[in-house]
Amino acid sequence: MKKVICAGLIVFAFAAEAKEPVSIGDGKYMLRGRAMTLFTTSAKIVENLMEDAEEFCQSEFGKEAVLTSSRGEEAKMGFGGNPTGSIEFRCGPSVTSQSTVSDSLDELLKLKTLLDSGAITQEEYDELKREILEQ
Repeated sequence: MKKVICAGLIVFAFAAEAKEPVSIGDGKYMLRGRAMTLFTTSAKIVENLMEDAEEFCQSEFGKEAVLTSSRGEEAKMGFGGNPTGSIEFRCGPSVTSQSTVSDSLDELLKLKTLLDSGAITQEEYDELKREILEQ
């Protein structure tokens, strides 16, 4: 009986209430959550909210969630003092994906310069361009 109660407390300790993402303009969304108990942290709530944001962005746009800000408040003694958290995010490519696109554009510009200067042929340019775009 003690094992069942302990397992129930562990599961319940990390339960949090989260609602659907709310659009706050400029392609950004907000999610808020509140723990159902005092036995979790605001960091865990923010982590769970980010998982919800990932799921939302994937299902709605086929993109990843990019965190723009997060806030959390730890538990307080008394009624309604459970930990809370909120995140703001947008759906789109991550900074890593954006830098990859930027690198590809730089490569294409250099390639075009080589073509225009006569250093490579049109056929070489087309083949190298196709390889860059397939990355």
